[in-house]
Amino acid sequence: MLVELKSGLLEHMKKQKEDPHLPRNFSLPTSNYYSFEIFDKEMAALKNTFQIHGPESEFLKNSKGQFFKNSCPHRGARLAIKGDEFVCSYHGWSFDQEGLLKSSTGHICPYKPGSLRLLTMDSITLGGMAYTGEKPEFFEEITVLSKTSEFLEKRDFEIKSNWKFLVESLLETYHFPFAHHSILGNFENAYFSMNERRGNNSRTMVPLNDLNSSRDEENLKGINIMYFIFPFAFALFMNSGFVWFIIEPLTVDKSILRTYLFSYGNDRTTAIQSLEILDKILHQDFDVLEGQQANATVFKRHFLTGHEDLIRMFHENLSISLSRQDCNRQTHDRNYSE
Repeated sequence: MLVELKSGLLEHMKKQKEDPHLPRNFSLPTSNYYSFEIFDKEMAALKNTFQIHGPESEFLKNSKGQFFKNSCPHRGARLAIKGDEFVCSYHGWSFDQEGLLKSSTGHICPYKPGSLRLLTMDSITLGGMAYTGEKPEFFEEITVLSKTSEFLEKRDFEIKSNWKFLVESLLETYHFPFAHHSILGNFENAYFSMNERRGNNSRTMVPLNDLNSSRDEENLKGINIMYFIFPFAFALFMNSGFVWFIIEPLTVDKSILRTYLFSYGNDRTTAIQSLEILDKILHQDFDVLEGQQANATVFKRHFLTGHEDLIRMFHENLSISLSRQDCNRQTHDRNYSE
């Protein structure tokens, strides 16, 4: 698969260098980033979309592949798997494979077996993470690339920025050679990144300096691949490891970025070193994003280029989600009035 992707990227680079072609320029209203009304509508429209809940290892999973939240209904402590039971680490309450209370400790307990249960999750695993929602495009590719993955660590960052600014920064490589030149000396060809759209989602392949010499190798040498799963998730695959980026909107002007680092199961040190570099890059972006948020009311519109076409796609899909929400609300109001 990777040899084919590399060949396609090299051909794309050749065509762009010989006969440069970009999608059309476009503009976006800046009210998208500071309007409380728009933010509230977005959160209502997106609440049932694709959601990643964290590494599979953070949840309980029974022999049927069913997931449970790792929280005891007694007082919320975590549970551990012991044989065919889930046992609370705090008071020793146990639950069976269906998540039902099996036994509770103490001389007298008012809760009978089967009267309480763990909270189930209708989750599927993708790239080492548990998610809910429809199966996304690029599912098979992400599954192949992450098949030997091992979760290493999680890091959270709070940014004073609208969540869409954060999405946009991860959707384009146009800024790499300038904004990250001091760190990303291997990314001079980022202008020739290759994007593919499938439904609401996309894949961006970024050529590195050693792409041509590694074109026939079935690995990630010479290439980085970023997948976007609308509306809040990104998966970045590098030769040293891969990272999930999960965006959590807090308010109209504040967001959390959660990063989950995975190794490919053999070189943890290299993966962690990559994350340290990635943290520096992210903090450069955060400074820019917070400046964008502070300046959000200066212009009525921002003017973007064809290099940023995936941002246009993202806003189009977001508009569709908002329109559906409005239609559903109008239908509900009409039915209620009748």
